[in-house]
Amino acid sequence: MSGHNPFFSIIIPCYNCAEYLSECLSSLLAQDYTQWEAIVVNDASTDNSHEVINEIVTTNPSIKYIQLTETISGTKAFNLGFKQSIGTYLIDLAADDVLLNDCIEKQVHFFTQQTDNVGLIFGNAYHINENGKRTKPYFEVNEQNKVTDLQLHKTNYLRLLSSGIVMCSVASIITRKHFELLKGYNEALFFEDLDYWLRLSRSFEIKFLDDFLV
Repeated sequence: MSGHNPFFSIIIPCYNCAEYLSECLSSLLAQDYTQWEAIVVNDASTDNSHEVINEIVTTNPSIKYIQLTETISGTKAFNLGFKQSIGTYLIDLAADDVLLNDCIEKQVHFFTQQTDNVGLIFGNAYHINENGKRTKPYFEVNEQNKVTDLQLHKTNYLRLLSSGIVMCSVASIITRKHFELLKGYNEALFFEDLDYWLRLSRSFEIKFLDDFLV
């Protein structure tokens, strides 16, 4: 992948996540890597998400805000945010997830070592409770914090069709180029992840970064 300091777009569809939004957005502002923008799509939330978002975006121009008056699907909300984005790489971030401070920096370093045929990378994540306390890793790890399932490094179309936990969507990033080639998320679907991974992996590669990102 070319580009010395590639630009990231973090798209955050939000529906009634006011309780976690501040921590989510604060994790973006704490990133070691600074070449990014965030686009929050408030999907006509009925809680005080608007107030939380508005307070943060007024003092942080790197975070853009789209407020919808009617609720739409998550797939449509992401595609809408994508149309307003400019990043070479895209992160689909849930409003109740938190990036580790070096998440984007690690993703950049790993992705820029890949060939142009790689359309998605993913890493490991920690499960957290409602208080933000880490409970367990998404993928089981050894004493060196490396995954015990080495098949994760061979994630492809056939493995995605099989059973078991073979992907971690919250710790993944995708390229703008491939997202455009595949015409974005399928808006006829409620859940976007698996459909996009399958369509991507039929023609392009997926790579696993053995590190905690989210």
